[in-house]
Amino acid sequence: MEEDWFGVVRWCNGDIAVKLEEMGIPANDDNIQAVRCACENDHHFTDGMTEAGWAAIEEAVNNLKETGELTE
Repeated sequence: MEEDWFGVVRWCNGDIAVKLEEMGIPANDDNIQAVRCACENDHHFTDGMTEAGWAAIEEAVNNLKETGELTE
């Protein structure tokens, strides 16, 4: 089986702006940069994305196992 990447998560300043606005905080450049810096400097941010990915893979395996769609 060929190894290749899938499920890559990418975030941009626009995503931060949307979340700021949803939370009632102005989506100005200073606030966007503050959030971005906080995320880039926090290993929990990337660890959380990795953990969510592993959980999704495990759920897929369990679902396919239950339906008999995986081969022995």
